Amino acid sequence: MKTLKTGSRLSPALLRIGYFISGPGGSLTPFRIQKDRLLIEWLTHGPVFHPETDRPVPAGTVFLHQEGQQTVSRCLQDDHYECMTAEFDLSSISELPDWPRSVEWPEEEGGVAFAHEMVFRHHHTRMELDVLGPLIWSQVQYRVEIANRASRRVPPRISASLREIEKNYTQPIHIESLAEKVGLSPSHFHARFREVMNMTPHRYLVQQRMRAARHRLVTTSDPVKAIAFDVGYANAENFCRAFKKETGMTAAQFRNVNQAFSSSVRAG
Repeated sequence: MKTLKTGSRLSPALLRIGYFISGPGGSLTPFRIQKDRLLIEWLTHGPVFHPETDRPVPAGTVFLHQEGQQTVSRCLQDDHYECMTAEFDLSSISELPDWPRSVEWPEEEGGVAFAHEMVFRHHHTRMELDVLGPLIWSQVQYRVEIANRASRRVPPRISASLREIEKNYTQPIHIESLAEKVGLSPSHFHARFREVMNMTPHRYLVQQRMRAARHRLVTTSDPVKAIAFDVGYANAENFCRAFKKETGMTAAQFRNVNQAFSSSVRAG
C-alpha cells in the first residue's frame, strides 16, 4: 500500500460526501476500502468501537481508512452511531498518507460542527466538491500534525530551532544561523532536523510563511504583493511560484474560492 506523508501539499480529488446513520448496535457489515481510495469517517454521534483497538471512541473522532482496511461498524447495543463520510481518489497522488488510523478532535463540539457544516454545504447549498475537498483534507492534515506534535518528543535543540523559525519566519533565515544558535554544525543540524521533523528546515520555514499567507488572503483584501513581502518574500514572483507549488492554486484563485466559502458560512 502506498503511504502519504504527513505534510503532503496538494489534496486529492474528493469523490463524494455522505452521511451515515447506523441501526442499534451499529452496521451489519463493515465496508472494505478499495484500491487508490481513502475514506474519512467523521464521527458525529457515538461512541463506536475502534476497528483496531476495539476500545470505544467518542464523537469527534476522525477515522482515516485506506486500501484494504474496513470501516467502523460496532457501537453499544442500545445505541447507534452517525458519521460524515468523505471519499478521496488517491490515484493521482505520488506520495500517499502515513496518517494514523484515527485522530480525535480535542473539542468534540467543534469537530461535530465542522462535519455537519460540510454535509450541509454540499447537499443543501450545492457547494462543489472541488471547493470542499481541500478544506476537509487540510483540516485532517492539521489535526494529524497536532496529534503528531503531542506524541513526538522533539529534542531541545530542534525545538529551539522550531521556535526561532515560527517567531521570525518573516525575516531571512539561513541554516547556518539556525545551526549556530543551537550549537550544531550546519550539516549535523540539517540532518538531525530532517530526522526528527521528516522535512528540511527550509521546508518548515516555507510552511510557516504559506500558513500566514493563506490566512491573510482569506481574511483581508491586502494586495498579494504586500502579503508576499510581509510573510518574508522580497520578490512577489518567488512568492507566487511557491504559493502555487504549495496549494495548487494561484494566490488570487485561493482568495476567490475561500473568501466565497467564508462568506457563505457567515451568511448561513
